[in-house]
Amino acid sequence: QLLDVEPLPGAQGRSLVPLLFGETLPPVPSLTEHGDRRRLTTEQLSLVQDHGVARLYDLPADPREEQDLAALRPADVAALQAALEEERTRFAAGAVEKTPERPLDPETVEQLRALGYL
Repeated sequence: QLLDVEPLPGAQGRSLVPLLFGETLPPVPSLTEHGDRRRLTTEQLSLVQDHGVARLYDLPADPREEQDLAALRPADVAALQAALEEERTRFAAGAVEKTPERPLDPETVEQLRALGYL
């Protein structure tokens, strides 16, 4: 961008150039999945879906995520569930490239085993 060069095809992400000029970037929601557990986190809220059960947390007010607000704020739950499904659909459609898996070399496998990861 600074050099007026087009990004590489398939490149993902966003420009950090505004930060060089003292500007800020808008927050980007974060989507994580592990098994049947899915989480969409925004600057304000965190929606956790675990085996079909939704929990909602107000992060500034409850950073330890101890008070589930899902029953009190169904509109927020619905909006975040829709955003979560939209992101999952984009990913499944290939709009977001998956990181290719690489086989681990024997030395790395041994190091991971020694650390208890394998």
